[in-house]
Amino acid sequence: WNQQAKPLPPVEELTNHLFTKGVYHIVAIGTQECENSISKSILNPVKEKWELCCSEILGSDYVLIRGHALQASHLAVYVHKAIQHLVNNVESRAVATGICNTLGNKGGIGITFSLGRSTFCFLTAHLAAHQDQLDRRTNEFATISQEVATMLKATSIDSQQGMKNSERESSSDKETLKTEDQCSDEVFVDDADDEDSHEERSKCNRCCCSNSC
Repeated sequence: WNQQAKPLPPVEELTNHLFTKGVYHIVAIGTQECENSISKSILNPVKEKWELCCSEILGSDYVLIRGHALQASHLAVYVHKAIQHLVNNVESRAVATGICNTLGNKGGIGITFSLGRSTFCFLTAHLAAHQDQLDRRTNEFATISQEVATMLKATSIDSQQGMKNSERESSSDKETLKTEDQCSDEVFVDDADDEDSHEERSKCNRCCCSNSC
């Protein structure tokens, strides 16, 4: 959504036309020229007011897992609290493709994260304008995709490694439990042997007493 640095609409209007409460577990919101113009965003890229506005609209059931700004562009991802405990490996990257491929007047932002065993990637981009800039837009998209794909691959590897570590810890816990159970069984058998031995000694004592009498 290119907001063209205009004042934000009232919360009620945004609620009615942009956000639907309680329908989606994940909400990703990409904007351009949010809060400030491109030139003003060079010195002030923060989009805190917009993030607070989105949080108010979505309500207390949603939490912001990552917000990332690139000059005037911004991407925010919210998740429902019901799945928050499944989210990990949250990463984000901004790729500038503006003047000299350095300024963020053009470019893209990617946010990736793992949700259980699945990996998600959300992108927003502000590309070169006008019909005669098709080749430039294609090149910008390729650059943004390549940079974000590199990050996504790293996130996926971290996620797989985390699952392997979790499985190893779970297996180790099971082995420990098994060993403890075996020890308990051995103690129980020893106790049983002691009881049998005590009973034999009692019989012997009784026999001795009877013979003496």
